[in-house]
Amino acid sequence: MTDSSLDQGLEAFAIPTEAIVLADQRPDAQPRTLVVAALRQELQRRRLALPLGPETDLDNPERLLLLNRVAVQIVTAGPGSPAPLAGGLSGPAAACGSTGG
Repeated sequence: MTDSSLDQGLEAFAIPTEAIVLADQRPDAQPRTLVVAALRQELQRRRLALPLGPETDLDNPERLLLLNRVAVQIVTAGPGSPAPLAGGLSGPAAACGSTGG
């Protein structure tokens, strides 16, 4: 069976206008590394002098990310993510929204 529609290319979702497009992207980069790069790029673009840390251990996924001394939790989903959210959360993070029982 042949399908001429395959020759026309793939349809994809449009990139939202508010999306941050990284100037320098490595396809093998970890999700946290991409998030940190996007934050740095956006802070520079907006000329915001906010601290981003921990400065000496920024790429360590075991450490909380701090933006202006406020902890930021990174949750990623999609290709390359350790656990896509489409199937729901499991483990300790899933219990955060429960009311007990």
